[in-house]
Amino acid sequence: MQDDADTHKGMGWRPVGILLTLSLLVSMFTANPALTLASIAVLLLIVKLFWRPGEPPILLFAMVYHWMQGCMLTLSANLQNLEIGDLPDAPIHITAASWLTLLGILAVALGVWATAGRGVGFAWMSWREASGAPFSIRRLFLASLASIVISEWLTSFGAAIPGLRQPFLALANLHWVVVFVFTYVVMARGQGFALLALVSIIEFLIGITGYFSGFKTILIILSLGILTHPKAFRGVRLPGLVGLGVTATLTLLLWTSVKKEYRAYLNQGTGDQVVLVPLEQRITKLLELSMGVTSERYSQAVEDTADRITYIKFFAETMGVVPDQIPYENGLLWKQALVNSFVPRLLNPDKAVLDDSARTSYYTGGWVAGVQEGASISLGYIAESYIDFGPFFMFLPLFAWGCLVGFVYRVMLRSSSNLVFNYGCATALVVVNACFLETSNVKMVGGLVLGFLVLLLFTRKGAKRLLKWLEEPLRRNPRARGGIQPDAA
Repeated sequence: MQDDADTHKGMGWRPVGILLTLSLLVSMFTANPALTLASIAVLLLIVKLFWRPGEPPILLFAMVYHWMQGCMLTLSANLQNLEIGDLPDAPIHITAASWLTLLGILAVALGVWATAGRGVGFAWMSWREASGAPFSIRRLFLASLASIVISEWLTSFGAAIPGLRQPFLALANLHWVVVFVFTYVVMARGQGFALLALVSIIEFLIGITGYFSGFKTILIILSLGILTHPKAFRGVRLPGLVGLGVTATLTLLLWTSVKKEYRAYLNQGTGDQVVLVPLEQRITKLLELSMGVTSERYSQAVEDTADRITYIKFFAETMGVVPDQIPYENGLLWKQALVNSFVPRLLNPDKAVLDDSARTSYYTGGWVAGVQEGASISLGYIAESYIDFGPFFMFLPLFAWGCLVGFVYRVMLRSSSNLVFNYGCATALVVVNACFLETSNVKMVGGLVLGFLVLLLFTRKGAKRLLKWLEEPLRRNPRARGGIQPDAA
């Protein structure tokens, strides 16, 4: 087998320079040449920093998704041959907000890169060592089912006891680690696809029948598990990736079309973010609403989804209010995020409950649907950094946040003796807490810190027993289930 050192190199600087030169020529023919060129340059830098073939592309995915959210409005304007400020319903400060968002994403990416270091294992170990074998596919399947049940129980129990909600939610995310490992091992051996499909369908149904669009997480975890495989674009894996992409797009559009009526049915008109209907009735209602979606509603869903993904308009509206009407907060919002992370409600029952929609309405000077309407709409942590420190010093907390994400990622990769399990832990933390531009700093800092502590404690105290149980059958009989040789697909 050829040494992996040459086969796992990322993008070199020469192709980056060539692509950047071509981008300069292309951007000159767009309605927003400077913003377009800067957007492409940031994307190329992200790919250069985080594309590590043969390793889970979790950091690459997180930062590219940030970039997509920050640059979609620029792309939309170019397609319409309009300057971004001339788009319909564009706030006055939309151009400035686009630039600050792009630079903010760059600050986060540099922070992640500064502390994440180079990945371990897949780029330097042989395939036999890095494949995740000798896991038992059957036991991984049983562990995945058990983890789903435990996760649902922890989520429900945490909701009943507010002081334990955050720790229980953090512990519930452990089931994503198991699903990631299961996905990886199935792809590595080319066996167990039916069992993996069953687990995926269960996760998908739980997500899509819930109050929020939880179906996205399983699709992301599956995609990352597939992309971890060195032959991700060969054999059955490529159609699998395409299928996941199509499923995610169509489901997102469908969800956008029906979510208002569906949520009203779930909470039975109470306006609370709760589910008061049994699962079978939820499935029936969702199918009923889906069958009633017309082509016009799908077209509107496309616009609404694109508008939702961009997440810059709230930032632009905020710039019209701060600091002209509301002064910079000098770190108040980030302070609240830190206090929320390190002082759990169990120790401080009087800790204030922060309402994302109320914060958004206050700093934009407008109104967005809130708790009474069964919604929660945040400003996004880049806009919150601007509110705290203005257009110059806002990049300091963003860089610091990136450093924290990179540090957590680096530590988790070395948290146990099993590399695939470690990557599963890192993937679960980043996907749940650090992938989306619209997340409030309170939720993402608290979720990442607590999730990190819970998973780190588990890897030190409980992972050894779990891994031993998962590996035991194949260690007794190394020839069972085809050993650890990768499939020839």
